[in-house]
Amino acid sequence: MMNELGTVTIMGSATNLDLRVNAFAYESGPENRLMVVSAAGPDGTIKACRSLLLSDVKLVFATTKLTNFSPFVRVVRNKDVKYEVASSKLQFHQGHLVARAKYPGLCVSMSEAAVWEFLNSEDITTPVRRKWVPYIKEKMIEERLIEPLRSFGCSACLIEAGSSDIDGIVTDGVKSGKLDFED
Repeated sequence: MMNELGTVTIMGSATNLDLRVNAFAYESGPENRLMVVSAAGPDGTIKACRSLLLSDVKLVFATTKLTNFSPFVRVVRNKDVKYEVASSKLQFHQGHLVARAKYPGLCVSMSEAAVWEFLNSEDITTPVRRKWVPYIKEKMIEERLIEPLRSFGCSACLIEAGSSDIDGIVTDGVKSGKLDFED
């Protein structure tokens, strides 16, 4: 059974859809840009939400009763941001939807495994060892290269680091003796 943390109403020009949310993340700022949502609801509502997220319309996600959120947060689905959306049917005419913004540096988790995956992406050319990840992650947080998003049910973040940033962290770690090449 899905752990329901609250509800979200998706408002479009002629649409009001209510879904039960188990994960939600957005980038704080003037627009409160939607980054991640995982929700369940009636099958027809899931299909409609999927279609809206894949279209170029502007939507507003209004949260209600979400843990650790003010009672009502308006989150914009900006038409300039595209989404990866997956949905599946559940029992009793219910469905589940997961949407993730196609946004550079978006990670749905701040775990060491997610940072390791980022460090091994095509964008990062710095050679790193798996055992260095805790140190690199700590330094990335200190240098504000990892920015946590406002979220619940997940620990989504934006990683805004390039190879030169990682080069600097690794170089400093090796010089200081905090990173070594021994197994």
